[in-house]
Amino acid sequence: MSDDWTQYSKLVLSELEKHGEKLEKMSEQLGRHGEELAQLKVKAGMWGAVAGAVIGVTSYIMNKVG
Repeated sequence: MSDDWTQYSKLVLSELEKHGEKLEKMSEQLGRHGEELAQLKVKAGMWGAVAGAVIGVTSYIMNKVG
Protein backbone atom coordinates (compact mmCIF):
# COMPACT_ATOMS: atom_id res chain seq x y z
CA MET A 1 0.00 0.00 0.00
CA SER A 2 2.84 2.38 0.76
CA ASP A 3 4.29 1.84 -2.72
CA ASP A 4 0.90 2.59 -4.30
CA TRP A 5 0.60 5.78 -2.29
CA THR A 6 4.11 6.87 -3.31
CA GLN A 7 3.34 6.32 -6.99
CA TYR A 8 0.03 8.13 -6.68
CA SER A 9 1.58 11.09 -4.89
CA LYS A 10 4.27 11.35 -7.59
CA LEU A 11 1.57 11.27 -10.27
CA VAL A 12 -0.42 13.99 -8.53
CA LEU A 13 2.67 16.17 -8.11
CA SER A 14 3.65 15.79 -11.76
CA GLU A 15 0.13 16.71 -12.88
CA LEU A 16 0.17 19.75 -10.60
CA GLU A 17 3.47 20.85 -12.12
CA LYS A 18 2.06 20.46 -15.64
CA HIS A 19 -0.98 22.52 -14.72
CA GLY A 20 1.24 25.14 -13.11
CA GLU A 21 3.26 25.46 -16.31
CA LYS A 22 0.09 25.77 -18.37
CA LEU A 23 -1.24 28.46 -16.04
CA GLU A 24 2.01 30.41 -16.36
CA LYS A 25 1.79 30.28 -20.16
CA MET A 26 -1.83 31.39 -20.07
CA SER A 27 -0.94 34.24 -17.73
CA GLU A 28 1.79 35.41 -20.11
CA GLN A 29 -0.61 35.26 -23.05
CA LEU A 30 -3.21 37.21 -21.10
CA GLY A 31 -0.63 39.88 -20.33
CA ARG A 32 0.29 40.16 -24.00
CA HIS A 33 -3.36 40.42 -25.00
CA GLY A 34 -3.85 43.16 -22.42
CA GLU A 35 -0.96 45.12 -23.91
CA GLU A 36 -2.33 44.66 -27.43
CA LEU A 37 -5.76 45.81 -26.28
CA ALA A 38 -4.28 48.94 -24.72
CA GLN A 39 -2.46 49.72 -27.98
CA LEU A 40 -5.67 49.30 -29.96
CA LYS A 41 -7.53 51.61 -27.59
CA VAL A 42 -4.89 54.30 -28.07
CA LYS A 43 -5.06 53.93 -31.85
CA ALA A 44 -8.86 54.10 -31.81
CA GLY A 45 -8.72 57.23 -29.68
CA MET A 46 -6.26 58.89 -32.03
CA TRP A 47 -8.35 58.05 -35.10
CA GLY A 48 -11.42 59.39 -33.31
CA ALA A 49 -9.62 62.63 -32.51
CA VAL A 50 -8.46 62.99 -36.11
CA ALA A 51 -11.95 62.33 -37.44
CA GLY A 52 -13.44 64.82 -35.01
CA ALA A 53 -10.87 67.44 -36.00
CA VAL A 54 -11.58 66.92 -39.70
CA ILE A 55 -15.31 67.31 -39.13
CA GLY A 56 -14.76 70.36 -36.96
CA VAL A 57 -12.48 72.08 -39.46
CA THR A 58 -14.81 71.23 -42.34
CA SER A 59 -17.78 72.61 -40.43
CA TYR A 60 -15.86 75.80 -39.57
CA ILE A 61 -14.83 76.32 -43.20
CA MET A 62 -18.36 75.67 -44.46
CA ASN A 63 -19.75 78.25 -42.02
CA LYS A 64 -17.20 80.87 -43.08
CA VAL A 65 -17.64 80.23 -46.81
CA GLY A 66 -21.37 79.73 -46.90
